[in-house]
Amino acid sequence: MEEEDCPPGSPPWMSTFADLATLLMAFFVLIVSQTRVAQPDEWDKLGNIFRE
Repeated sequence: MEEEDCPPGSPPWMSTFADLATLLMAFFVLIVSQTRVAQPDEWDKLGNIFRE
């Protein structure tokens, strides 16, 4: 019985790109988790600044 050739794997750049995408996602998750949500009175103050 003749052995079949295995198909080639993914190109080397694909694993590097996947690592980069994972690190970027983790970086943005950390940034978003460190931000705080503005309180309603802070939005009013900001609106008053632009009205003046």
